Amino acid sequence: MPTSAAFARSVWNRRDRLDFWCLTGAIAMVGLALGTLLPLTALQLDAQGLGSAAIGLVIAVHALGLVLAILVCERCTARYGARRTVECFGLAAVGTAALMQGVSNPFAFAAALFVLGISLGVVLNMVETWVNEVVPEDQRGRWLAIHCTLFTLFQLCGPVVVQHVPAEHAFEACAGLMVLAWPIYRALSARTLGAEEEGGGAVSWIQYLCSAPVVVVSTALFALFDTIVLGLLPVYGLAQGMDTATALASASVVLAGDTALEIVVGVLADRFGRARVHTVCAISLMASSLLLPLSIGTLWWWPLLFFMGGAAGGIYVLSMMACGQRFSGKHLLRMTALLGSVWGLSSIAGPLVTGVLMAHNSPWSIPAVVFAMAAGLLASLVYERHLHTKQSREFSHA
Repeated sequence: MPTSAAFARSVWNRRDRLDFWCLTGAIAMVGLALGTLLPLTALQLDAQGLGSAAIGLVIAVHALGLVLAILVCERCTARYGARRTVECFGLAAVGTAALMQGVSNPFAFAAALFVLGISLGVVLNMVETWVNEVVPEDQRGRWLAIHCTLFTLFQLCGPVVVQHVPAEHAFEACAGLMVLAWPIYRALSARTLGAEEEGGGAVSWIQYLCSAPVVVVSTALFALFDTIVLGLLPVYGLAQGMDTATALASASVVLAGDTALEIVVGVLADRFGRARVHTVCAISLMASSLLLPLSIGTLWWWPLLFFMGGAAGGIYVLSMMACGQRFSGKHLLRMTALLGSVWGLSSIAGPLVTGVLMAHNSPWSIPAVVFAMAAGLLASLVYERHLHTKQSREFSHA
């Protein structure tokens, strides 16, 4: 079972540090392009007269591409090498984004978003694996938090780019943002990914899921939370009697908490242990989700949203941290790809379930979904602790 700790180093040499910043800079550019691309697509389709339901279906194809990236990521890496795989799929993403400038057919938009989903899914999986392999074990939490925070910040800048780029060159600008990441990939030192070096027998996807339930549930929770906040929280606020400005500001406050507190959570995890901080974040998210409906229309609404965002963002950082602690080499790459698929599936299923609950105009719709996911995470943390205690006892009696 692939549960060995990955590269437990206490010394972080100059090469590792340079690779970390190169990879983080590259992924920030990808995040900026992604944050620009999806709003652009929605605006373009809306200008052509498509309804919101049709636009949602077209954009959902992007998440489907992220899910299917798992089928090609490990296979291409083993055959062509990690760096060549990243470069090829990066070029595919750049070319597809540029070609979207002249597209007007919704089906062509869907096909382009599907290709982009697979291409960017492979790039993101590879970079996340690389980053998890280069960071030092004793500082894993804080550096992964910096990586996630920069990606989030650049992604949030996407709508600003949309406002300042002429419509006739908007998609070409997205392609240009991805090109900015190209020299950074090329500047990477001649590092190979562990997946290219290791052999070993095949392990089924079910075994991976069962070996790290906390990692899987944490990723699903944050993906669901992210899509709900961006897509449905403003609608939820309007349904509860808020004005448009307040409803939109609510989503911004959640994202601000996510961005501001991720590094704090990473530092705390390095100091007090990942499992302990993971548990605190899960309980905090459960408590804040229960209090949220009671705070509508009060000043408590804003700090609760801020801390909800921080707890959810921290949970994702901690899931990456746990993944790097438990897996290495080809197992880390496979698990990262699997988590990319979990993210895509959660991004599709989360809004559907929440939308059904919101149809009843209940103030408990979004809080109930978040509470259920946080409770599932807490249960998986309890199971992980029980499993760790059992394995320790078996080892001591051996």
